[in-house]
Amino acid sequence: MKIKQLELDETNNYLKITDLENWFETFEDKRNNTVFDLNRTIYINVDPSKLPDFECSSEMHWPLISYKIYGTTRLAWLLWKLNKVDASTIF
Repeated sequence: MKIKQLELDETNNYLKITDLENWFETFEDKRNNTVFDLNRTIYINVDPSKLPDFECSSEMHWPLISYKIYGTTRLAWLLWKLNKVDASTIF
C-alpha cells in the first residue's frame, strides 16, 4: 500500500499521523521540531529471501529508490532498515 492510498483525514478514526507519536521515540532537533527517532525504536527482522528484489537501472539515491517502489520518498528510511544500511554504507 502506498502512503497516498491511506485515508488520513477526519473521516478515518482508526489511523492518524499523530498516532505515530505513541509508537516511536521522539526528540526535538536544533530548530525545536519534534522528530521521530526511527533508528532507536524500530527493529525489522525479516527473512531476506522473502523480500522482493529491485534492480536499479542507473545510479540512484535511496529516496529515488523509495519513490520507484512505494510512490513516495518518505519511506527511504524503511529501505535503509531492511537493507541494514548505516552511515558507513549509505552511499
